[in-house]
Amino acid sequence: MLGYARKVLAATTRDPFSGWLTFVAGAALTLWIAVFILLSTGAVFQSWGADGDVKAEYVALSGAWLTGVGLLVAILWNARRTARYLSESYRAGEWPLPARLLRWLFRL
Repeated sequence: MLGYARKVLAATTRDPFSGWLTFVAGAALTLWIAVFILLSTGAVFQSWGADGDVKAEYVALSGAWLTGVGLLVAILWNARRTARYLSESYRAGEWPLPARLLRWLFRL
């Protein structure tokens, strides 16, 4: 997903469909990762402070949790760039309502 988004956002031409696909996929991925992070945070922090033997499932959970946090930061970091891409995909003043809301939200 991030590779596709990087390719779309780096393109010199602006395609509204590609922009919306990137934005919607990013929003869905953000929601998915946020739910995972919220549900696993307690177990991750508890495993970091636990005494005893290291358990492989907690190491894997911690790795997935840290990866999720990194992906969430990367997605949010590129949200403004994606909104700008969408804004540039339309002629000035011809933005559909969702694009106008993104322009207002990100102050583009």
